[in-house]
Amino acid sequence: MLGEESLFEFYRDHATRVLLPFWMSRALDESNGGVYTCFNNEGTELVSRDKYTWSQGRFVWVLSRLASLCNRGVLDEDAERCLEHAGKTVRFLRTHAILENGNCAFLLSETGEKKESVPGHGFDTSFYADCFVVLGFSEYARVAMDAEVLEAALSLYDRVVARLRSGDARSEPYPIPEGYEP
Repeated sequence: MLGEESLFEFYRDHATRVLLPFWMSRALDESNGGVYTCFNNEGTELVSRDKYTWSQGRFVWVLSRLASLCNRGVLDEDAERCLEHAGKTVRFLRTHAILENGNCAFLLSETGEKKESVPGHGFDTSFYADCFVVLGFSEYARVAMDAEVLEAALSLYDRVVARLRSGDARSEPYPIPEGYEP
């Protein structure tokens, strides 16, 4: 059985040798901002350049946390590059994902055009996308000490809470079963 220190070294080694090289070299969209996440199960082929907003929010969080861990010497990656791309993804989301009603579009094209994941069902089909953007923006704001992004996170959070209270929170592709509430 691995001890705590050995387990930490195992995960740090795996992150450094396997996970980070894959994502940092193949997934960052340097020209548009955002991250490509639609790879086949083997990770050998990018099957779509579409950008699901919840994945983008998750990656803002991951890249921001990664920058923080690197700055503290826990991991050996380029902290500045991580935080810079997290910021690019924040700008991509703020420019393209936020709809006029204050909700997030669930799906965007590579360059940020809003797409309906199910034709005829609109753009804001899952409040979970909004939740992941809130988490990503919050972590980025903490690490980058960016009060403007924190305000955007709080505004989006307030919108999520209002939707939940009003019963107007859609959750596709995982709709809330009859008799349950989000």
